[in-house]
Amino acid sequence: MNTTIHRRPASAVSPSPDRAVATYRPGRPFTAEELQVLESQGVLHRVIADVWVPRGACTPPVARAEAAASLLNHVLRAHGTLCGETAAWVHLGGRAPARVHVTTDGLFRRPNLSEPTLWQIHQVPLPRQAHTRVGTVSVTTLERTMEDLFLGVGVSGCSVALDAVKQTHEDEPMRRRRHLLHVLLERTGMNTTDLAHRVAARSVRSEHRLPQRAQRAEETLSYVSRRLPTVR
Repeated sequence: MNTTIHRRPASAVSPSPDRAVATYRPGRPFTAEELQVLESQGVLHRVIADVWVPRGACTPPVARAEAAASLLNHVLRAHGTLCGETAAWVHLGGRAPARVHVTTDGLFRRPNLSEPTLWQIHQVPLPRQAHTRVGTVSVTTLERTMEDLFLGVGVSGCSVALDAVKQTHEDEPMRRRRHLLHVLLERTGMNTTDLAHRVAARSVRSEHRLPQRAQRAEETLSYVSRRLPTVR
């Protein structure tokens, strides 16, 4: 993967033209041990995986977006959009995802399997109004992120739509997915009927099946919105 490492001390660094904030990974100019020392001194903040940013250099959502994007290769950074659980983390904060999920409507090679797989591609068409910029990074909007979480785009564990999963399915990835959707519903104030119709419109091609799919999705969303799952 292509990684930009800035050579000046972290306390004095300026972001490169295509970054809203400088990002650091082990290598030049700092080793992993040196980055950890700089973190202990309050100069850097570890955001995700092995990525650090200068503490206080930008708002937390921008730091999260730029740190996640720094794990992508240059092609995905230029043409991809952070989605699913990764987008939810950018918007909400909390525990960093183990893998960066990125959506693109183009064809891209998979990561080199001899290296740790830090990102996963989802080839899904993305309308222009479904993504926004956080810093310099393309991220799905809150509304699109909710749709993706419901439909299983950019999620860990079981990736089928929530209305096809039994409510008794309570492994950790599923609890986290429902939790994120619950919090996003509260954050946006979107009602479950509107989100259910958005989900149905994305997932059903036949118009005569739309009402049935929307009703099933709304029943599932009503369950999610009433109950805040416990996430460890």
